[in-house]
Amino acid sequence: MYFEKLEELPHDPILGIKGAFLQDPRSQKVDLGVGNYKNERLQEEVMEVVKEAETVICKQEKKADYLPIDGSQEFLQKAGELVFQEEYVLLSHKLYAAQSVGGTGALRVLGELLVKLGGKEIYLCNPTWPNHHLIFEKAKLKIITYRYLEDNGIELDFKNQIKILQKASENSIVVFHASCHNPTGIDPSRREWEELLAICQHKRLFPIFDLAYQGLGIAVAEDAWPVRLFAKSGIEMATAVTFSKNFSLYSQRVGSLFILGKDEEQKRKIASHVKQIIRSFYSNPPSHGAMIVTEVLQNEKMRRRWELELAKMRERMQKMREALSLLLSSPQIMQQKGMFSLLPLTVSQVKELQAKYGIYLLENGRINIGGLNNANVQIVADAIKKVGG
Repeated sequence: MYFEKLEELPHDPILGIKGAFLQDPRSQKVDLGVGNYKNERLQEEVMEVVKEAETVICKQEKKADYLPIDGSQEFLQKAGELVFQEEYVLLSHKLYAAQSVGGTGALRVLGELLVKLGGKEIYLCNPTWPNHHLIFEKAKLKIITYRYLEDNGIELDFKNQIKILQKASENSIVVFHASCHNPTGIDPSRREWEELLAICQHKRLFPIFDLAYQGLGIAVAEDAWPVRLFAKSGIEMATAVTFSKNFSLYSQRVGSLFILGKDEEQKRKIASHVKQIIRSFYSNPPSHGAMIVTEVLQNEKMRRRWELELAKMRERMQKMREALSLLLSSPQIMQQKGMFSLLPLTVSQVKELQAKYGIYLLENGRINIGGLNNANVQIVADAIKKVGG
């Protein structure tokens, strides 16, 4: 009786593309949808240093026990040092950290906490990662969107962002992409980040940083610079981190949530509420992926190898970005960074690319640069030109 009136919901806009791609019988097809890094052979392989770290931890004697509600403290310390760098020790007395089920879990727990504390409105740029909407809708926050790009679709509309945030009510929440903006690949400059910080301070806004691609933009430290800029100012804020992309741990769901309060007393209070929320959602996080990340980050040799592997991943994507830019005569593609590029394609053009040429991407024109290689980039560029992109 419960399911008689149940209606089937549409497929997830990103994960649904993967299913359609897999069902396509054509041999010459290209998957530019889901944000997984792929090597030149288009294989979604595990990083070599991650394989080595997993071998090490599998040999260690482990107890059959649960992690604490907010996860492994060793993992959280290493994750905190990675994000906040030299500022971590200075902030640790007022910075609460919890291990989460990926970045999605961190954002969902945070949304629940902020609503519990009186949060009502949250500002999201348009476009943004589609799951941002679902996560914060489920937390019962009112979503307000603002235009992120100019009408030409290739430049940051920073003036509009400033205008909208200046009108925001006090205590509103705003989500920022720390680096490698998804889906556009276009980030604010350092000067613009400083201006955004000033507005958040003046309007008493609560900033949330979504840090999903650390190390895949410019470098490990550089990609988290905006987070540290805000943290050093003393503003109350939060950061959601995922290690899916930069550790190739997609299925392990390794994430962390950092919440910066005013002092140690606030940190204790935040901890008590976050733990209660986690307990009701998933009780406590999984340990395997977190142990891998910890092993890599605490071992100097592994840490150096990890950064070298990240650099190779960045370089490959940069070469593919350069190639596509040249083939499409689109220099704006080179202004973007990270895993994604947003192409000026209509929904009908995207559907034509899929139907006629077996090229799969998001309806808004977002492509995963990691899905390109030397063998298919010309094919993709030719198809885009044929549909009028």
